[in-house]
Amino acid sequence: MIIDGTLGGAGHALQIASRMSAGETLIALDRDPRAIERMIPFLESQLGTLFKQGDVGWFLEPTQGCRWILCAESYCAIPRLLTTLDIQGADGILL
Repeated sequence: MIIDGTLGGAGHALQIASRMSAGETLIALDRDPRAIERMIPFLESQLGTLFKQGDVGWFLEPTQGCRWILCAESYCAIPRLLTTLDIQGADGILL
């Protein structure tokens, strides 16, 4: 599981995701909800599938590649998000 703490224009997140396998998870955060809203249609077009809104953020489980979770949160919220998502830790974090 990898966390991109600053989604922005999704450049880093797409590069990270391209190196991840099915069954792995990429969590991408941006504290600006508008940044997440702008990236959802872009990422859907890039990944060829649709995000679904959940309690914590937006989720995408493609038929190929890694699972995506987008959250409108600061990277300071990583510990709380991992607890909420019942994830025990991260293999890498990009800030």
